[in-house]
Amino acid sequence: KMNEFAYLREDYIRDHLMGWFGSGIISDTAWITLDVSNIAHGTVQISTIDINYRTLGVQTAPYPWEGKYFTDIPFDIIAKAKSGYLFDHWSDGDTSTLRTITLSIDTAFTAIFAIDSSNTSPGYNDLVINEFLASNVSDTIDNYGEYEDWIEFYNTSSDTIDMGGLFMSDDLSDPGKWQIPISSPDSTIIPPGGFKVFFADKDPEQGVLHLDFNLSSTGESIGLFHYNGTNFVAIDTLNYGLQLDDISYGRFADGSPNWYTMTTTTPGMPNDTTTIQTPVEIPELFINEFLADNDSDIVDNYAEHEDWIEIYNAGVNPVDIGGFYISDDFTDPALYQIPDTYPDSTTIAPGGFLVLWADKDEEQGILHVDFKLGAGGEQIILSKQSGGLTYIIDSLSFNQQNTDTTFGRFPDGSANWYLMGTTTAGLPNDTSSGFTPTPQPQLFINEFLASNNNDTVDNYQEYEDWIEIYNAGSTSVQLGGLFITDDLNIRNKWQIPVNQLDSTLITPGDFLVFFADEDTTQGVMHLNFKLSSNGESIGIYEYNGNNFVGIDSIDFGLQLADVSYGRFADGSPNWYTMTTTTPGMPNDTTTIQTPVEIPELYINEFLADNDSDIVDNYAEHEDWIEIYNAGVNPVDIGGFYIS
Repeated sequence: KMNEFAYLREDYIRDHLMGWFGSGIISDTAWITLDVSNIAHGTVQISTIDINYRTLGVQTAPYPWEGKYFTDIPFDIIAKAKSGYLFDHWSDGDTSTLRTITLSIDTAFTAIFAIDSSNTSPGYNDLVINEFLASNVSDTIDNYGEYEDWIEFYNTSSDTIDMGGLFMSDDLSDPGKWQIPISSPDSTIIPPGGFKVFFADKDPEQGVLHLDFNLSSTGESIGLFHYNGTNFVAIDTLNYGLQLDDISYGRFADGSPNWYTMTTTTPGMPNDTTTIQTPVEIPELFINEFLADNDSDIVDNYAEHEDWIEIYNAGVNPVDIGGFYISDDFTDPALYQIPDTYPDSTTIAPGGFLVLWADKDEEQGILHVDFKLGAGGEQIILSKQSGGLTYIIDSLSFNQQNTDTTFGRFPDGSANWYLMGTTTAGLPNDTSSGFTPTPQPQLFINEFLASNNNDTVDNYQEYEDWIEIYNAGSTSVQLGGLFITDDLNIRNKWQIPVNQLDSTLITPGDFLVFFADEDTTQGVMHLNFKLSSNGESIGIYEYNGNNFVGIDSIDFGLQLADVSYGRFADGSPNWYTMTTTTPGMPNDTTTIQTPVEIPELYINEFLADNDSDIVDNYAEHEDWIEIYNAGVNPVDIGGFYIS
């Protein structure tokens, strides 16, 4: 009854006021609809009401906002840009920030905001990743009583900062992986000198402080990003190695550049001596280069071709690694202790290098360790112990390695890993020692067929979908070991095998065709997925030891049976529907019919339930579809089809 009374009372009051003042002053009412181009960029105030998430009556999103007002009675609307943004114009072209409105009919206004080019990251650079826990077994619980990984941020500024709308990721090559919701600013603001903890539990439905990814205890990355309307701008990033259960990694003091292993976690609290035990300092040492299959490369002090690991000291002080531990197994980081009996041999000068021989011949000297490296792929971990705890200094997980080809960081100590054209054991990984990083291969997804009913057959005489790769470079490229996928969010969906390198090598200007038939038992040129004729993606990636680096990718729409889609000319940015497929051959006029150019037309807007919106040329309220031409030339759609 009370709800019904309140609902009806609104119209009753309006009718009462119109009757009291008379039709000469108040004659009718009309609706006003207010919207913004992006709520993270600004809001609108109507009269004294600032429309936001706290506005009375707002249940979910505050925009678009509707209100019923008296006609012929003026009121104000004001566009209010947030820090880092500027008001540009209203949807009807007016550029006045404050407007006085007098309604006569239902009316809508949208405030359009633009980025303030003088301040593309408003206050965000004062945010730092301050502490995290990547293996929460029995430490902190979240608001659901669950032990989840977490990331703490610290506001180093004197201003309150709202993190809503920023992006977080555990893959620095995918900065837009998760956007922090803007729906609950009370939960996402950080006061000056304050902290904010997010749970990396892949349970975003549990609240705005829960992320859509987990952290890896074996080591990965964390990044916080701001999108400036064109690019993702890094606010703070971190690459970390192997982490131990219930031991966090944090800055000491808060916001400083110094990272320590925390023997007592402090989520949401300062990292100081009142809340944590004395931090253990981790030296700036890096596993910098290694060779896991040494057939004819450098030799050790016994003139033997043995696997080796190079350690680099990026710090300003000498570091003696005698007494430290090195291992090829994440589950046993203390597998082998480097002897501490000869500090002259185990001390690394600032900016210096030390090579350890992974030959399982420790009797040959203190720089020989008690394990070998696996060329098929495994791990390397460098650690130290203190107070009964193990502290990871650096770690690496690597895939299949090539004979006599080293894998190293470039520049030294950076997060970027490359195949080395020249071994640089004990030397900098730069051009002064003859090293040139392996360039990004000039490979292109050049043509594909996503609905093969009666076109090309594979080596089993079956009509399967296929993908053609083209080498536009001047050198041969080995595809074995690269990754190919039909889901750009799962970049490692299928790794091209490395056991038939003659079959997976592309010479300059040549092509290779892979069959997307979900039947890898039929050979190395067969993939573990099929293509969808309804549209999806194709991507090819290289793993650099830290991230999956994109070589080429395409998003495609609906495909027709036995009609391929390809670049013309080969490797160019122009895609066409191919009336004759050309797998393994150039896409040119000698092998295909004239390509059909697809105009840049888009289904841009539509209304599927028109009750009282715009009318057609017969003054009827009919459903409608808008087509937009994004190209530079006029397009006549007469003769086209719509369905």
